[in-house]
Amino acid sequence: ASTLANPATVGLCSTNSTVIRPLLTNRLISMAREHGHGYSIQWMLFSMMFFTIVLPGIYVLGQPILGLSPEVFGYLLMALMGIPVSAIFVVPDHIVAAVSDLEERLSGQRREAMYCGAQGFITKLALGLSTVLTTGLLHFFGGTIDKPLGIKLTGPVATIFVVVGAIIFSRYPEQEVRAHEHRNVETRARLRWSVPHGLDTR
Repeated sequence: ASTLANPATVGLCSTNSTVIRPLLTNRLISMAREHGHGYSIQWMLFSMMFFTIVLPGIYVLGQPILGLSPEVFGYLLMALMGIPVSAIFVVPDHIVAAVSDLEERLSGQRREAMYCGAQGFITKLALGLSTVLTTGLLHFFGGTIDKPLGIKLTGPVATIFVVVGAIIFSRYPEQEVRAHEHRNVETRARLRWSVPHGLDTR
């Protein structure tokens, strides 16, 4: 409980996750460009499953775990959380780009604004819901040194939502989108080779 109430410790834990996240985000962007859309989807699913492992660890913050001091365990937990958070910052935008390209192929229209608007609405809805739930947990179960249960419950409750999200996300039609992507690449390749040499195709 003292670990949860120590502003310096909490700040260092947050910084630990903040440092890990951009490093992995840059790496994820590079690997997504190299391996394509399917890699991003797999990384997202892995990240959500990884979240279900580390998030419950919040419940035991402030206690010595596996021979580690509460502070060291907190640093390690926050660093591990930086791994799935990096995917959350990258993969949704990659999906919007892929679906927008697919929309153009199917309907002949570019609708990035519509998809980005829907993504923004869902993001803000999730932010508002998480704020309400966190406030409710702290209010009904406590968020102080004497009553830290509300803080500890944020991890397990978040895990439930991550599991639900992973089930929904697993229904994403990855094979259909990838098939259209491959056909699009093949079509562009045929068009490029069919243009007489020496002409600018840009």
